[in-house]
Amino acid sequence: MMNRAEIQKFFLLENNPQLFETALCPRSCGGGAEFEQLALYGDLVIDMHLLDYFINEDFQQNGDLTEHNGTIHNKNMIKAFADDLGIPDILTRSYSTYHPETKDLKETVEALIGAAFKANGLEKCK
Repeated sequence: MMNRAEIQKFFLLENNPQLFETALCPRSCGGGAEFEQLALYGDLVIDMHLLDYFINEDFQQNGDLTEHNGTIHNKNMIKAFADDLGIPDILTRSYSTYHPETKDLKETVEALIGAAFKANGLEKCK
């Protein structure tokens, strides 16, 4: 597990503290439209990089691409990644007994990737 500063550095956001904080505040914690936009960016960045990877690995059929993408880019896989990084421990909480749901963690990882994209561009998000 990583601490807050390590997670911020991992997502290339050490020079963008406000963007980092926005990405750590899902709707259930009071986040708003900017969080949702970052999560959408992150969702698209993940899909673009997975598509590029699978095409380079000769997954030619559209069904193959969709199937393989779904095995990696799904809420349970992304939640496991969030747990491994320690993201549940650093989320902005709206109340002290808050426990993030799978959806919150998935969207937070996507928002962090979206923030990295917004701050650094697509190539740095690989």
